[in-house]
Amino acid sequence: MDRLAGLLGVVVLLMIAVALSGDRRRIDWRLVCAGFGLQVALAWLLLSFKPVAAGFEWLATVVTRVIS
Repeated sequence: MDRLAGLLGVVVLLMIAVALSGDRRRIDWRLVCAGFGLQVALAWLLLSFKPVAAGFEWLATVVTRVIS
């Protein structure tokens, strides 16, 4: 259920962006769908494969060290 809530949140944000857009005809839906697809693929990788999640945790550690 939590995953569906996240998906619903993304859809609601997209609807708000379209509603507030000044020129809806210029929205590149192919680009929007590609970005959404990449986001879903990355989420699936992070949730399904431990090595990918470990790699992102390592990257987060490196970024934290650089920031501090």
